[in-house]
Amino acid sequence: MIRQHGRRISPLEAVVFTTAATFATGIFYMPRILVADAGRAGGLALLIDLALATLWATLLSRGADRLPDRGLARYFTWRLPLLAYPWLGVTAIFETFVAYSALTAYQKMTTAVAMPLFPGIAITSLLAVGAWTGARNRLEGLSRAVLVFFTSFTALAVVSFLLLLQRGTEIRTVLPGPNLAFAHILTADADSFFLLAGFGALALTLPYQVARRRGLPHVALGAIASGVLMLLAYVVTVGTVGPNYVLTQTWPVVSALRTLVLHSFFLDRFGLVVVFSWSAIIISYVAIHLWAAGEAVCQIVGSERGRGWWTFASAALVVLAAAYAAGSTVQGEAVARGLLGPVTFGVMVGWLAAALGLGALARRDPAVR
Repeated sequence: MIRQHGRRISPLEAVVFTTAATFATGIFYMPRILVADAGRAGGLALLIDLALATLWATLLSRGADRLPDRGLARYFTWRLPLLAYPWLGVTAIFETFVAYSALTAYQKMTTAVAMPLFPGIAITSLLAVGAWTGARNRLEGLSRAVLVFFTSFTALAVVSFLLLLQRGTEIRTVLPGPNLAFAHILTADADSFFLLAGFGALALTLPYQVARRRGLPHVALGAIASGVLMLLAYVVTVGTVGPNYVLTQTWPVVSALRTLVLHSFFLDRFGLVVVFSWSAIIISYVAIHLWAAGEAVCQIVGSERGRGWWTFASAALVVLAAAYAAGSTVQGEAVARGLLGPVTFGVMVGWLAAALGLGALARRDPAVR
């Protein structure tokens, strides 16, 4: 029978790892997309996306619970190799693209807001090297690093959002109006689905997590935590500066943080400190998805050897793609909404179908009993 390599991570590490894997992409401009599509019901659209993601994570984990060692990818390659190997190849490419999307979005934001004269490719390269340093390790080493760095700097971001709340938030601006336009809400759901791009990596982490027989699985708890952070960013941004102002800003979350700096905090330019601290969150996010790309390749070749080289290849592709990527922020968003969103949906459906189908197959598999 196929065995897992490496120890299982703790429940806390599993929850934080899931949160870090799913919280980053598009967060800086997410409120503008939701408000533009659904108006005051943008928060409701985001809540629907996050509820679907939590349901997906729960079903995925329950399906994997029926497999040996919860090894979804390993059992897949063992029983259905003709389907599994191409699908793992697609997953490796997808995870590399997710890492690229996160890095380029952060690069555009930092060069536009804080360092217009600093070469964007230098920012991408530095972050990619930092991410690869973590991604080349096994999951237990990466999860410990993510627990320390992601938790610390996310706490700083949460404190900043709470300070914004203290200034005063117009709750009515983030609550749906009396006349809900469900077509607009569905449009906002579709346009913002790229926010869930990080969930595809979770299918590869299940063998390293302890099964939780009662209550929600750890991946679902991490999805909820990620959703709370996204909702907090949306509510604070739209409630503080207003939906009309959000529509005029390329990076509305950053704009909201900068108002906090200028009016509410003793340290000048503290908002930029918060923005730069986001580098640790981005590095954690990218490292997880580079690791997932390497893990998918390792499952294809059937060996843990060479993981560092596979993740290095993914990181190098990300940097090269960023170096040759042309276009404005609007064009980058169009790629995220028009390509990354639909592909994310396909990857999530594919892994869920694999988990549920293989779970049903394992029930009748004599080798599993």
